[in-house]
Amino acid sequence: MIAKPSVTETNLAGLVLRHTAQRPEHPALVVATEWSDTEVLEETRLTYGELGDRIARVRRGLAEAGLQKGDRVVVMFGVRVELYVLVLALLASGMVAVLIDSGMGKTGVVQALKMANAKAIVSVDAVLRHRFWVPALWGLKRYSVERSRVGVRPFSDLEEHEPLEEPAVDCGSQAPALITFTSGTTGRPKGANRTHDLLIAQHHALAEHFPASGDEVDMPCFPVVPLHNLCSGISTVLPAVDFGHPASVQPGAVLSQIVAEGVTRFAGAPAYLTMIVDHLCASGLKLDEVRTVVCGGAPTPRALCHKMQRALPEAEKIIIYGSTEAEPIASVSMEEFAGAEGKGYLVGRVAEAATVAIVSLPDPVPQLGDDEMEPFAVASGEVGELVVRGPHVLRGYVDNPAADRETKIRAPDGGVWHRTKDLARIDDEGRIWLVGRTSDAFEIDGRKVYPFPIEVRVDALEGVVRSALIARS
Repeated sequence: MIAKPSVTETNLAGLVLRHTAQRPEHPALVVATEWSDTEVLEETRLTYGELGDRIARVRRGLAEAGLQKGDRVVVMFGVRVELYVLVLALLASGMVAVLIDSGMGKTGVVQALKMANAKAIVSVDAVLRHRFWVPALWGLKRYSVERSRVGVRPFSDLEEHEPLEEPAVDCGSQAPALITFTSGTTGRPKGANRTHDLLIAQHHALAEHFPASGDEVDMPCFPVVPLHNLCSGISTVLPAVDFGHPASVQPGAVLSQIVAEGVTRFAGAPAYLTMIVDHLCASGLKLDEVRTVVCGGAPTPRALCHKMQRALPEAEKIIIYGSTEAEPIASVSMEEFAGAEGKGYLVGRVAEAATVAIVSLPDPVPQLGDDEMEPFAVASGEVGELVVRGPHVLRGYVDNPAADRETKIRAPDGGVWHRTKDLARIDDEGRIWLVGRTSDAFEIDGRKVYPFPIEVRVDALEGVVRSALIARS
């Protein structure tokens, strides 16, 4: 058993270690590792005590490998228990976890590896076997979660140590914690720089917006959500799905998990949830313990909302609007969404932690004055770009001043407005309606056309899966 940590709000891992000490027997993580069409065949289970022990052992292994506070470590492998053990061990040690999306393609991955400026990498054989001809991998300490080879140590080398029985390192509020690289619109990878204070603020924003009781058993199909759950001390069951292709889910296996594990809340993108609810309706299965369903990550079809209402009439069903840079921004119930009439896509009312403005900004954006966004605000009900600020809003990207200039507006008080690049309006009830991206609007005969409201109506037609309205000259 590791020593009881002192809780510090300058290190996200400290919030998790609090629960590993206070409720060691409570289930923390259940991760499916093999499944059939109808059931999970193998899984890994950890209590909070076991999670804390593994984190402590990896912390010792990182230290004995010569890694220090502030060092960056690339973490590039799929969802498994080791992902959360390693990320939390890095954060607890004051190191920085750098997550790179393998879906960026070879060029993007190589660029991200170069930009990462890391001291070590933990990955899979498909990446590490290229170490000889990728200069960004030269000189790094290399570990594999699959197998060792010459110049590559097994992940077990980091874990086979006596636990490091110390509280999470005091990092300071602005210390980087988690850097996530994804493809940028210009082709250059963008590294979102999540500091400890940002991660903690996002955790509190989500906890305030979607409160969870101590007996909650959550099944999110979003790999980052378990970090929030572990900070809350609740149980997480990860679905039997390829997280790179969630729409290819075998719904029978996931539904068997929901029943067997007593899942009370599950979440995912619309394509994933559609597969689940279609199978649920066809099977006639009752999910009596499910209290909440959350949909996000892409536009939600009204048909999905109607199906959810039939399948889970007693559950609270929520659509969340947010992004990597700001989560959450707003939310709306599926019932309200399905019954609302308006021009655009309803995303609901602003989250407690967020401040939003609908604006028309000049190019370039001038230095903000004390009144900040007010001079640029559009008239009530008019369309403009949605900007958001709050303690949970990303302040910038790693070594990418162009991306910062494009999406960040510094306020006089030190805060940051994030430009979502979403066009939106706010109705008389204070609800946000999206009408498209700033780059998608076009003019016909001098009249501005916003594609999103039209696409929403076309998508609602029977037989239409997804539509897109584009201008062609």
